[in-house]
Amino acid sequence: MKDDTDNAAEEVLRRFLQGETTAADLEAAARRLDVSSIAELCERLATAPCGPLEVNLSDLARQLRRFLAGESSREEISLWVGCLHSVLSSGWAATGSRSLDDEAPDAGSSREASFALRFLSILFDPDHKAPPARIRTWVQRALRCLETSRPVPLRAFLPRLLRDLDRVRLRAVESPVDLVEALENQWIDVGLVGSRGCRVRLIPFSVFTRRFFVGDLPAMLTSLASLTSPGETERCRGDDFYYHPENNKAISLKERCSKLRTVPFEFQYFVDETGLAEIVLDVPAIHRAHLSFAAKLFCLQNGIRRATLDGRRVSSAWAAR
Repeated sequence: MKDDTDNAAEEVLRRFLQGETTAADLEAAARRLDVSSIAELCERLATAPCGPLEVNLSDLARQLRRFLAGESSREEISLWVGCLHSVLSSGWAATGSRSLDDEAPDAGSSREASFALRFLSILFDPDHKAPPARIRTWVQRALRCLETSRPVPLRAFLPRLLRDLDRVRLRAVESPVDLVEALENQWIDVGLVGSRGCRVRLIPFSVFTRRFFVGDLPAMLTSLASLTSPGETERCRGDDFYYHPENNKAISLKERCSKLRTVPFEFQYFVDETGLAEIVLDVPAIHRAHLSFAAKLFCLQNGIRRATLDGRRVSSAWAAR
């Protein structure tokens, strides 16, 4: 059961997401619970029995309108986006079905909310050096998508967002080994972390062995989709079209960089409908050198000049032919 302090903190959090209270009030509630961050606050509140915390895309749209009107700063919207992301990641939220206007179709997809938040968390990262006018343009485009119940086009925006970052910070993250016992070194997700802290904002690419990608992965994702709620499984192979040989970016990468033609194993590079990459290596198992190779491919494909993987610099020497 929640105590009075937990209940008070939950109320502050609900009001903050609705724009009725300030970040200072939320941070004060976190201190009273002796937690060090808003993410930790959300995790604590999510573990106690309570009603779902409803999140609507209209709440997100309202915050973007406030930013464009000059009513909230870049730092304030970044904090709000980070807080909502923590709520969704905790599994506490139940995404509502309220549209952004009375005429629009249902805008309550938790998957759409998740991708919109990931886009915005990258855009508002303190390390993002895009000019203010460009940031406003992207916010306006994202808002138009939300207002017309369309997904934020992460595929179109992601490469440019990554190029504008001072440094792209990548980190290998754990794969869902609880679902497949023999998954070790067959699938590794690589996350994009922010310039402050180590929270993963997005999984921009994953690395697979070829045997696992064509053999075990489709069945596993079908099983995963049946066990989780919509939006919890971000990596979902929907339309096989994206994995046809003609969509293999490895072909153009080899044309751009002759050194890739001498790699001692075959590889494929696919980009799905959301803009996230799946790099397939024809090797028995994925080791550190293979992961580093995949990170270089990702940087080359997206024109990224400066990047680190688990704190180590990713070489950009391949940019030359």
